[in-house]
Amino acid sequence: MSTSIQILVFIATTAAFLGIANFFASSREEKQRHDRLSGRRPRSQAAVVQKTDFKSVITGFLEPVGKRLSSKQNQNKLRRDLQTAGYYGTRPVTVFLGARLVLTIVLPVVFVVYGSVLNMPLNFTFMMVVVLAVLGLRMPGFWLARKITRRRASLQRGLPDCLDLLVVCVESGLGIDSAILKISEKMTVACPELAQELRFVHLEMQAGQTRRDALRHLGERTGVKDIQSLVAKLIQSEKFGTGVAKSLRVHADTIREKRKQQAEEQAGKTAVKLLFPLVLFIFPALFVAILGPAILRMIEALGKGLG
Repeated sequence: MSTSIQILVFIATTAAFLGIANFFASSREEKQRHDRLSGRRPRSQAAVVQKTDFKSVITGFLEPVGKRLSSKQNQNKLRRDLQTAGYYGTRPVTVFLGARLVLTIVLPVVFVVYGSVLNMPLNFTFMMVVVLAVLGLRMPGFWLARKITRRRASLQRGLPDCLDLLVVCVESGLGIDSAILKISEKMTVACPELAQELRFVHLEMQAGQTRRDALRHLGERTGVKDIQSLVAKLIQSEKFGTGVAKSLRVHADTIREKRKQQAEEQAGKTAVKLLFPLVLFIFPALFVAILGPAILRMIEALGKGLG
């Protein structure tokens, strides 16, 4: 077996494994969201305990490894990124660093075993070990960036409904603190990420922080520009003593109009995105199906004429 075929087999096997894992992870998240919206329990208690035990075993293995690599210099930025992705506390930092170290070591070791079984050249094995070590070092960062992007998109989707509820609560006579607590309870099913962030705001205010600081921390944790704009409006309303309900209603209309424009923009990009699959995959198949018989008949007729 040539070296190029061995590389393709290894890459195809790894890509298939990652693709299947990503497919099942996405399907599980969609099922959990559907269960939350329908009011059903997402899974049985035994499945929850089994998943928790497996997760605790993995984190229990990665946490001591990550503690050896953690330092105050890399902890601050990494902790902020993990908070933006929805992981709070110091334990996710050590688990993340441990996963990075384990992947950096495991991927090259797996390829060395794979290469020894298939008798790959030594120089090629060394090159792939270096590449896989770099890939294992960067893979947790790619995963974290994806989690941050997906969580910000979820917060962005749930913000208009949250603003509508906030306007209704404020206009009905509730204060901002009580309205935030009420919305955090009502948004648990529709947008649990945003409900969790609002619950943190309420807990920080109960712990003694001012409303201004708690709202500012909300904008820093999420990193969503629309939430930061909402926080700025609430802080300005509190600072200058202006009416909160009117400014919130105007901001809610602005957010919904922006969401409508984004949907129209995505719809406008659909034609451009479909162009490449049409040209590369669909049109050639159509040409073969439509023109194939005619070309065969032309070849047959020309052959008879020349003969």
